[in-house]
Amino acid sequence: MPDSVPEILAAAIDHHNANWLTEAESLYGQVLAVRPRHADALHLLGMVALQTGQTDAAEAAIGQAIAVNPVTPQYRFSLGNVLVRQGRLDEALESFDRAIALKPDFAEAHGNRGSALVGLGRQEDAAAAFRRAAALRPDYADAHKNLGILLRDMGRLEEAGAACRQAIALQPDFAEAHLSLGNVLRDLGHLTLAADCFRQAIAVRPDYADAHNNLAAILKDRGDIPRALAHFTQAVALNPDDLLAHSNLLFCQNYLPDRSPAALRAMASRFGALVAGRVGRVFQDWAQPAAGAPLRGGLGSRALRAHPVGFFLEAFLRAADPARIAFVAFPSRAG
Repeated sequence: MPDSVPEILAAAIDHHNANWLTEAESLYGQVLAVRPRHADALHLLGMVALQTGQTDAAEAAIGQAIAVNPVTPQYRFSLGNVLVRQGRLDEALESFDRAIALKPDFAEAHGNRGSALVGLGRQEDAAAAFRRAAALRPDYADAHKNLGILLRDMGRLEEAGAACRQAIALQPDFAEAHLSLGNVLRDLGHLTLAADCFRQAIAVRPDYADAHNNLAAILKDRGDIPRALAHFTQAVALNPDDLLAHSNLLFCQNYLPDRSPAALRAMASRFGALVAGRVGRVFQDWAQPAAGAPLRGGLGSRALRAHPVGFFLEAFLRAADPARIAFVAFPSRAG
């Protein structure tokens, strides 16, 4: 049993690195019982709290470490990660900026700064942050992957594909990068290559629900219903909370000749109950239009320009009397 502060701290770090968090927390506590202002112990205790989902405790402990030693960039970086987890992105960005001011070549701080900027909708600034992170650390596969995801969202697909390929070149077993490249290739219409990427993501990480779902969607569109069903089923089993996977699985059932209308209705009812269970409050406070004012109707879809329902709506909109019904369109994706 270690008895000096350096020995106890070293043992705590060994336990922490082995993911024995309860033991590490206890040992950090022993250090702090002797030296309450031990900045490293406070910081690492905060990291244990963050890893166990106790973000308030993590913020408090890391904040104390910063109060003791305000010039250590790692503490500012860790606080930024806590604030991201809490959804306080403006404050997180400020913390990452302070870490970078203390250590300008802190690649991970630039990378996480980019992620915070994405959350704040500042896409060009985020892209610059990811590029800076990759420049500072050329083997930083995660920065390239995150840049690829962002560029895809910005509609810059060729650049996005290049960034994802760079991430894979640096880390061939990077499942998320294979998935991201597959998404780019699917957007470009290269469905065979996209399917290969999703298969590679699954080969690297068999429990990757998103990869199963995305591969199944391509198989469904190609008419390979049995294999599509297998992957949709796997996606739902791996992530029962994924409503999109449930929806895709239900949709695919309609292509099976042995599914009776009663069976399909029962499946749809179960899906409806699942969705209803996610609703915090059923909206029933319908606002009535003022006398003589038209009824307002909202249309929201990410596929009105491409889905057949859009063509049906065109005829309906042309026939509707604008004096009686005023339509409002809500785009769900930019571009």
